[in-house]
Amino acid sequence: MDLSKELYTTGEVANILRVSPDAIRAWIHEGKIPPDDVVVLPSGHRRIKRSAVLKLLDKRGIDINKYVVVYARESSSHQKGSLNKQVQQLIEWANSNGLKVDKVITDIASSMNFKRKGLQELINLAESGNLAKVIIAYKDRLTRFGFDFFEWFFGKHGVEIVVVNSFAEDKPDSRQEIIDDFVAIIHYFTMRIYGSRHYKSKEKQLKELLDVGKEN
Repeated sequence: MDLSKELYTTGEVANILRVSPDAIRAWIHEGKIPPDDVVVLPSGHRRIKRSAVLKLLDKRGIDINKYVVVYARESSSHQKGSLNKQVQQLIEWANSNGLKVDKVITDIASSMNFKRKGLQELINLAESGNLAKVIIAYKDRLTRFGFDFFEWFFGKHGVEIVVVNSFAEDKPDSRQEIIDDFVAIIHYFTMRIYGSRHYKSKEKQLKELLDVGKEN
């Protein structure tokens, strides 16, 4: 972000501070940005001094080199519509809470897959010191198990994980995703116990058992 200019539009200041232009206009009206820091041009348009922008950055603890990221995930490709809706809802939530989203990262993969591309990108951003916040819809969008570890890991790198909704069970398709993750766990341990030769018969038995559970 270029901070070499002496005067900035409200839109530019909004981008720098990762808030909405309406928030900047409100701060000017409320005096949070003092009148001495606002220049009114002959055209009537307002400009904000660089010194005021730097003060606001410091006050809000914002590092302009760090991103606010929305992360969304769905398990399968037929849920692309749901994935797009999830992203849009997260962006709207961020905007309504005074946060500007710098980057959107998505995955179409199981929560059990820790090698998924989007998750790896989040980890790399955190380790490089370029990540400020990760906004997710539910904890299980990041991981089904071990959320505390990820919270600790990102926190260690100064990254806040913002969970918008508390209960994953309220999410559409939640039950099916839990079943899919359960099958993945059983698959792993069955392969370890019985070996690949005997796995197919065990997989068939498991599928029949889960199908019965779905009917009940």
